[in-house]
Amino acid sequence: TVRTLILNDFNQVFKKVDILLTPTVPHGAFKIGEKINDPLAMYLEDIFVTGASLSGLPAISVPVGKVKVAGGGEMPLGAQLIAPRFQENNLLGIAKFLV
Repeated sequence: TVRTLILNDFNQVFKKVDILLTPTVPHGAFKIGEKINDPLAMYLEDIFVTGASLSGLPAISVPVGKVKVAGGGEMPLGAQLIAPRFQENNLLGIAKFLV
């Protein structure tokens, strides 16, 4: 199945690293409702988090800062941590450290 293929790829990576740190989205946050009429754009916003979801691996998103947006404001920016199976304690410990 696709899930097994994705999990196998992650397992190969976890032979070299304990935890993965990835972006959660391709860019900073967009305005509420801005992409509501574009399902493909909405799907692409999740592109970095679907692998962990499909594989069933433990993952968590944590705030890592803010990015400037047009008009002078700031929006939150997050990162995703992904851990091997049954490594939730390590995952939560690193997430707590980052926050």
